[in-house]
Amino acid sequence: MATKAGTTKTKTAKKRDSIDAFIALDEAVDDLRQALERANLEEAQKALGIVEQMTHATAPPLTVQEVTRELGISRPTVHKWIDKGLLTVCAQAPLRVDFARAQEVRRQVRRLRAAHGDRARLVRALEAWADADLVRRDDVRTGVREALDGDTVDMPPLD
Repeated sequence: MATKAGTTKTKTAKKRDSIDAFIALDEAVDDLRQALERANLEEAQKALGIVEQMTHATAPPLTVQEVTRELGISRPTVHKWIDKGLLTVCAQAPLRVDFARAQEVRRQVRRLRAAHGDRARLVRALEAWADADLVRRDDVRTGVREALDGDTVDMPPLD
């Protein structure tokens, strides 16, 4: 597609522009949230929460390459973090990662990198964060509650 200036913008460049816009918006929301938390303005936090939900609901999924660039990690690390549940796959062939989850992880990585230089400690902290995030899910809490109440079903061996 030709622009008025006579230059061409590829589909990939347009998509990258769109993703960059969403990332910038998400970072602005995060910065505003931190500033508002210091002032303790509850109504403003609620409004920002709505903006964030809207941003994440309309954001495009990210490719593995885009995730590597945004998080500053390698492709194998992206795949390991998907396997561990740190990143969420929202489409296959080609693999796409949920934008909102990638941004949550990016914020955690940024904070942890600022506080700790040790790579192994960073991974352990991210795994603990993912476990805590998992426990907040209603379906997981229900499953744990049912298991603790003895409401289980015998499963055949996996062989």
